Amino acid sequence: ALQISPPYVDTYDGFGLLKVNNSSVCGLSLVLSGATHTTTNPQVKSGLTVTRTLVASGRFLTYTDVLTNPTGSPISAVVRFGGDLGSDSDTAVGASSSGDTTLTVADTWVVTFQDATVDPGEADPVAGFKRVSATNATFGGWEGSSVGTPWAAGSTYLFARYDVDVPAGGSATLVHVLYQGVYDPSRTTVPPSEIAAAAAALGDASAERA
Repeated sequence: ALQISPPYVDTYDGFGLLKVNNSSVCGLSLVLSGATHTTTNPQVKSGLTVTRTLVASGRFLTYTDVLTNPTGSPISAVVRFGGDLGSDSDTAVGASSSGDTTLTVADTWVVTFQDATVDPGEADPVAGFKRVSATNATFGGWEGSSVGTPWAAGSTYLFARYDVDVPAGGSATLVHVLYQGVYDPSRTTVPPSEIAAAAAALGDASAERA
């Protein structure tokens, strides 16, 4: 799991979790070279070999997870990526790909923040989460989420869920982009300009970087 915030700030307080058929993928042993982390210890889940590449660029962090089927038969699996946004029960939606502040199964990205009207004095950087891989996918919450299950503001856990069908000898690639806004310890609320900047960044096709 990942925490990429400055000390004492908990945006993405444990994110980047990958689950295959509800079994967590652990022990990938990422090694850093330049701005890229690469798997040195692939893991096998439900017959699929899992590798990960992690690239940092400016305010973006891009995860590329590849699930390879080395067998002679197709494999179907439910794959989920996400984790704890860090905003706890104060989570609010600032923007989404559909242009409103409601996260639905049709959205491909969302900007969330910690609502200071609920917890005064809390103003963690905004969090942006984009699923570039859109086939058979939706957003959902913690354990048991399924396609069509809505995600409610106020929940600290957010996942993208996929129904993956990997042919014999083939692979499936899932790409996710995280965005983190500016941290300013002097402020007590998140300004609308920060939400707008995150929305513009995630809406830009160049954010779909691997």
